[in-house]
Amino acid sequence: GREAVREIRKLNSNAIVIAASGYSDDPVIADPQSSGFSASIAKPFRKKSLIETLDKLNNNSSQSINP
Repeated sequence: GREAVREIRKLNSNAIVIAASGYSDDPVIADPQSSGFSASIAKPFRKKSLIETLDKLNNNSSQSINP
């Protein structure tokens, strides 16, 4: 995961990358930005939590886009 996100960031530093893990004690889930991820979601995730995460990221990215 961490290596993959580094490679993705090399190609596109603005890419939205979400970490997903079934381990609630995974440090990436607690602090995804420190590992280069945009956000995290714990497995098993529910439709509501996935939609909330995507909406939050979509709102943040659209605010930073210059017309």
